[in-house]
This record gives sequence, C-alpha cells and structure tokens, in this order.
Amino acid sequence: MEIPKATDHNPDVFLILLVLLVYFYAHCTPAAYCAVTGHVVAQDYVEIEKITDEILALEAELYRINTFFRLENGIQPAGRRWRMMFYQTTNYACTFAGLLANVIYNFYYYPRGGHATVIAQLGATTPRFVGKAVYVTGLLVETPLQVIEHYKEKKAGFDAHTTYKRVAEINKHLLELLTKREQAVLATKEANISQEEYKALQEDGKLLQDTKDLAVQEFAMLYARSVSLSIRNRFFNSLTLIKKTDADFGADLVRIIGGVNQNGFLSAPASMSTANSGYMSAFDPSIEMSSEQITYKSRYKNVVSSMSASNTLSVANLERDLSTFEKTTANIDLEKQPILYALMEQHDQFYKNAEGVVDSFQYLRHKELGQERQHDTHSLVYHAIYGGSKSSRGTWLIYVGFRYLHGFGHSKHSALLNGFAGIDNFSGATYRMADFSIVDYREIKNRKKDRVNNRANVAMVKSRFDALDAMEENTKVCSDEIKKL
Repeated sequence: MEIPKATDHNPDVFLILLVLLVYFYAHCTPAAYCAVTGHVVAQDYVEIEKITDEILALEAELYRINTFFRLENGIQPAGRRWRMMFYQTTNYACTFAGLLANVIYNFYYYPRGGHATVIAQLGATTPRFVGKAVYVTGLLVETPLQVIEHYKEKKAGFDAHTTYKRVAEINKHLLELLTKREQAVLATKEANISQEEYKALQEDGKLLQDTKDLAVQEFAMLYARSVSLSIRNRFFNSLTLIKKTDADFGADLVRIIGGVNQNGFLSAPASMSTANSGYMSAFDPSIEMSSEQITYKSRYKNVVSSMSASNTLSVANLERDLSTFEKTTANIDLEKQPILYALMEQHDQFYKNAEGVVDSFQYLRHKELGQERQHDTHSLVYHAIYGGSKSSRGTWLIYVGFRYLHGFGHSKHSALLNGFAGIDNFSGATYRMADFSIVDYREIKNRKKDRVNNRANVAMVKSRFDALDAMEENTKVCSDEIKKL
C-alpha cells in the first residue's frame, strides 16, 4: 500500500492532524492540567479567589465592629456605682432607723393609752421620708446623666441602632458575595480545574458561611443584650420612681401631716401607699427581669432571622468543617501548586483566628451570664422578703386605720397592733440592711480580686484584638498572593 505524501494534499491526513492538535490543546496545556500550577492560573479560579478575599476582609471587619460595640456600648456614667451605693445606703439606713423608732414608740405608748406625742411620731416617720427623698433625688440625677452618656455613645456611632445599620449593610454585601462565589464555584465544576481545587473551594465556602453566621450570631447577642438592658433599666427607673414617690409622699409625708395635725383619718390612706409600695418592692424585680428576657429573646431571633444566619450553628460546627478543610488541603502539592498552597494556608489560619475570636467572646459572655444570674437570684430573694414585710405592714395598718380610728376600737389597741405590724416591716428592713451591708463589705474586701479579674478580662480582650489583627493580616497576604496570579 502506498503511503500518501504530504505533497499529495490528502484531506484525510490534514483532518486527522487538526483533530489531534485540538485535542492536545484542550487537554495538555498547563492551565488545563491544573488551575493553579506555579504562575499559570485559570481565570475563573482567580475571580473566585478575589471574591473570597473580599469576603474574608468583610468578615474580619464584622468581628471588629462586634468587639468595639461590646466595649463602647452601654457604658455607665462615671461614678454611678458609688453614687447609687450612697443613695441606697442612705435610704436603707434611714428606713431602718425610722421603723425601729416606730416599733419602740408604739410599744412604749401602748400601756400609756396609746397616744404618742407629735415628736415621737415625727421621729419615726421623718427619717424614712428623708431616706426615700434622697433615693428619689438620686434617680432624678442619674437619669439625665445616662441620657448624656447615650448621646455620646450615639455620636461616636456605638449605639445599638447605628451599629445595627452598619452590620446589616455588611451582612447584605456578604450574602451577595457568598451567592456570587457559590455560583462561580459551581460553574468551574465542568471547567478545567483539578479535583483537589474543586473540593478545596467547596470546603472553603462552608467555612466562609460558618464564620459569617457566627459573626452575625455574636452581633445578635450583643444587640439583644444592649436593647434588653436598656428596657430593663427603663422599667427599673420608672417603677422605682413610682414606688418611692408613692411611699415618700403618699405614705410618709401624709403621716407627717397627720401627726402634726393629730389627724387620725390620714392613717388609712397613708397605709394604702405603704402597702402598694411594698407590693411593688416585692414584684418589681420580676417585672424588670421578665422584660429583659422577653426583649432579649425577641431581638436576638429577629436579628438572626433578618440577616439570614443560622440559629443553631456553634463553634463545634466550625471546628468540624475546619478539620475537613485541612484534610482536603493536605493533598495540595507545595512544589506543583505553590500559590494554591499559600492561599489555602492563609485561609486556614484565618478560620483558626476566627475560632479564637468567637471563643474569647463566648468565654466572657458565659462569665457575665453567671454573674447576672447570681445577682438576679439574690435580688429576687431580698426584694421578696423586704417587699413582703412592707406590704404586710401596710395591709394590716389599713385595717387598723379604718377599724380603730373610726370608733370600732381603742387607740391603745391601735398602738399595740401598729407595734406588731412595725415588727414585721422592721424585720424585713433589718434583713435588707444587713444584706446590703454584707454586699458592700464584700465589694470592698474583694477589690483586689476584682482587679485580678479585670486584668484577666483585659487580657482576654487583648487576645481578641490580636486575633483580629492576625485575621486582617491573613486577608492582606491572600490579596498579595492573588496579585501574583
């Protein structure tokens, strides 16, 4: 058989050569062999990495916003803690002294006909009036100071509303980028890309979603905490002002007027205010705590839902996905794929730093919640004891006022019953005064321990900032590596 020569211009030979050339070009070019081999890179892979780098930078910014929001939001006016301690100590001490005088003079005048002198009545009532007046004045002073602090907070951009808008804007951009990246990754499935690269891109996408959702969860907790504490503080100020004003002017001032004018008719209305104030003392903490918990749960749920984040994701999920990602990237050959190896290494470090950032917040949050639970439990107990004793006294005095001061009994019996009612309220006041004194003593005694704890908290915050700096450095290195492609 004669072999055709090239000069014969056999069309079959040229057709075969053309097919072989096309096949070789499609399957044997460096870019087709691997999307990232040395400096030869598939363009679609470069675009994915650019999107990834932008996502990493935004997530690092989101965690930094959370950090500053936690540190700068909800700061109390300077010296508020000590001023409130002064207001409360003055109120409790004066109430204790006034109730003690009340018990003494009622039992003293019982065998003497039950008619106490004006001086005796004023000596028992005036200290209570002064104590409550100091406390009410203190609250009226602290309220505008808190408003000023909130104004500074808002001006600096760390109030809840402003921060929410910033985070929502970043989250919206992140969702768009994550969707764009996912579509780009799916498009490369049929393109010229290695199996290792495709799996790495998929696992990388899971971790990007994890770190974004954890950042949103963290902000949701901080936002819900800020709003719920603000709501609780408003309830506290409003209910305390109503309660103390009613007890001060509706009870003590009326008793002072009645004592000066020897008007027994005013005893029953004054006792109504005493009872009302006692019931509020007993139940106010429950109302305040319930308002905080309801607000926290609703705000947290709304933020997570509105920002399309997972509500069940935890650090454990991040750790699991990170482990899978590391197993996948372990197959990347440093010599054949140096750029891909460098990028995946920086991504891995970014996620590890993000895990440390989240852990630091959760540690402080867990510690904070433990302290809040302890404080709230203690508050419920001692308010219930004191409020119960005061409402009991007020209720009993209403009965005494209407029965014995309107012709159904002798004033001698009134003094005796007033004395026993006073013992009830005095017992509650004694417990409250003792409890508050012990708390004050412990705060003074544990100042050194508090300083140690504060230093530990500062160190934890510093470690978070160090991790945030490292995350931003990871994104910078990634950006530099992408420029080489």
